[in-house]
Amino acid sequence: MPDSSPTSIRKRLLLVAPLPPPIGGDTITSTRLLKSRYWQKAGFEIECINTSAGEGIKPTEVKRTWKDPGRALRIMGQLAFKLPRADIMLLWANSSFIVSLGIPVMRLARIVGKPYIVKPFGSMLADRIDALGAIRKRSVVSLLDMAEHFLPETRMHADELINHIGLDPERIVFFPNFLPDELILDEQPKRKFSGKCIFIGQVKAEKGVFDIIEAIRNRNDISCSFYGQIIARDNKKFFDEINSCSNCHYRGILSNEEITETLGQHDVLLLPTSHPGEGYPAVILEAFAAGVPVITTKWKAIPELVKDGERGILIPPSSPGHIAGALDLLGMDEQLYDSLAENAHEYVRNFSEANVIGKILTGLVADSIR
Repeated sequence: MPDSSPTSIRKRLLLVAPLPPPIGGDTITSTRLLKSRYWQKAGFEIECINTSAGEGIKPTEVKRTWKDPGRALRIMGQLAFKLPRADIMLLWANSSFIVSLGIPVMRLARIVGKPYIVKPFGSMLADRIDALGAIRKRSVVSLLDMAEHFLPETRMHADELINHIGLDPERIVFFPNFLPDELILDEQPKRKFSGKCIFIGQVKAEKGVFDIIEAIRNRNDISCSFYGQIIARDNKKFFDEINSCSNCHYRGILSNEEITETLGQHDVLLLPTSHPGEGYPAVILEAFAAGVPVITTKWKAIPELVKDGERGILIPPSSPGHIAGALDLLGMDEQLYDSLAENAHEYVRNFSEANVIGKILTGLVADSIR
C-alpha cells in the first residue's frame, strides 16, 4: 500500500552552490547541506547545480566575476533546465557570485515564478554591493529583497545589510554555520595542554599563518602543524618560513571526515585571522566539538562566536606577541584550559545540523512554498 504520509509527497528543492574543488568554508558547507538527512525527513528532494569554477584558492583582492563565458553558460543552461521542475531555489554563494552571476540567476527565478532563498558566505556582501554602480546596486538590492528569506551568517553582517545597504529586515533571518550531528560528541574529551598547536584553513597571509610561525619560532615547548590548501601567492614564502622553523610542519590537506579527529590530537587551534570575508569559521566550531580551546582574533564577527576567556582567547590581528602570550597563559593555567574546552563543547550544540538545518532551514523552505 503506498505511503500516504505528508513526507511521501516530495517537494523539489534546487540548490545553487559551490562544491569542491577547492576545499574551503563555502564548498564544505555546501557539501554538508546537500548531504543532510533532514531534507528527506522534511519531505524534500534536493538537486544541486555546482557553481564552483574548480580552481585553486585566490587572494581576496583578486576580483572574481562571471566573465568566464563557459562557466556562465554551464550554470545558466542547467538552471534553465532544472529550475522549472523545482518548487524552490536555494542560492548559496559568496559575495562575488551574488553581485555578478547571481543577478541573472535570481532574475530567472523571478521569470519562471519560483521562490528563492539567498544565503551569502562570509561577511563581504555589504562592501561588494556598496562598490557597485548605482543601477547595478539597485538591481541587486531589489532582487535580494524579492527573496523569500535572506540568511546572513553573522549578526554583524545582518546589521550591515539592513542599516547600510537597506535590505528589508523582515526578510532577513540570522543563519549561522553548522556541523553535522555526528561530529558533536556527547562527552567532552579530556586533555591537558602540552604545546601541540594546529592550524586548519586556507594557508595564506590573511589567515595569520606567518604570525603563528613568528610567534612560536625557536620555542622548544610549542609546535604547530599546518593543514590546508596553500594559496599560490604565498607558497614560496610559506615554505621558506616553515623550513627555517623546526617546530612548524606542513601536513597537507584534510578531508572533511578527518578534521575533527585531527583537531582532537592537538591541544589548541590557532586561527589569528584578518581575512576580510570571515564569518563564523567552521573550523572554530569543529574545534569546539572536539573539546579543543581556540586562540583567534577580535576580527569581524568572531567575538559573536568566541567569547573571550569563556570559549576561547581573543587577540588583536597581526600580533605574534599576543599569540605567544595566549599560549603561555594556557600552559600556566590548567583550570582556564579546562573551562575553555568545557564551555566551548557545550556551546557548539547550538550549531548542530539538527538545530540549524532540521529546525531552522527546512522550516523556512516549507513556509516559502506554501
